[in-house]
Amino acid sequence: MPSSDTRSLLKLASWLDLLARSMGLATILIFALGIYSVYWPAVPGTIMQQGSIRSSGGGYNTPRATKAHSVNVQLIQYRYHYQGKTYNSWLPCFCLPIGIFETIDPNTAVPVYVLNAIPSISVLRTGPDLPSSLVLLVLGSIPWGFARLIRNFVAKERQAP
Repeated sequence: MPSSDTRSLLKLASWLDLLARSMGLATILIFALGIYSVYWPAVPGTIMQQGSIRSSGGGYNTPRATKAHSVNVQLIQYRYHYQGKTYNSWLPCFCLPIGIFETIDPNTAVPVYVLNAIPSISVLRTGPDLPSSLVLLVLGSIPWGFARLIRNFVAKERQAP
């Protein structure tokens, strides 16, 4: 009969495995939605606000960190009319919105691609995003790897005399 420590480790491995599978499913869904968004109808929209969050590696004491480039995460809020209703959205695409949009002035007209079944879901850029999918896959592989390490450790402990 396994000890309580072994049961706790196996339970942790199960939770980590569930987390990894959930991230894998999220990756597949986001990639599929990106492909599906290519077929969404376009309607005219208006940029309400655009901004960005910038982060850089400067200010640290290590020489390599001071040479790090900044990351520019873009935030966009836009409004559009679809089937007689007005919607506001902030979702630029099914991607990581890092440096993908040029600066757009407020009140600028842009095409907005709308999901027919749920018109409150829309994007400004259609198509799947490979970097986002790869990031989710890598992040999902981390808990999967830890779960596998835990299971291997428990198996070796059971075989030890």
